[in-house]
Amino acid sequence: MGGDASARGRANRAKGQRFERWVVGELRSIGFEHARRGLQAAGAVVADVEGVPGWWIECQSAKRPTPGAKLEQARRDAAEWTRRNPDEPPRVVVVLAHRSGAPLDSTEATLWCDAWGCYATISISDWLRMVAP
Repeated sequence: MGGDASARGRANRAKGQRFERWVVGELRSIGFEHARRGLQAAGAVVADVEGVPGWWIECQSAKRPTPGAKLEQARRDAAEWTRRNPDEPPRVVVVLAHRSGAPLDSTEATLWCDAWGCYATISISDWLRMVAP
């Protein structure tokens, strides 16, 4: 039984990595040539996608995405990153959530608005237009 759980975990990680690579490709296509997957390591405080100035980008691809929970994790991580990098400007947190099996362009972007203490959800295409250099 442990093997089944291990195989599911690997499959889920691979699915997440594919989605992150897709997001990187979309960002590069609109001019963010330095966009790349974050280097995930134990204890590391990095976003899923790096290289987009001013943004902390987290990605989630799941049967039932939970952007609210992912947003809370991203807010904590971004705050810790800001604490560790006091000379860098803070980043706006966004969670890109994709429902497994749906077209990638149906991905939603959930942004945290610290100034107002709220969040908003828009389509991936609207978010890409909004952040395009």
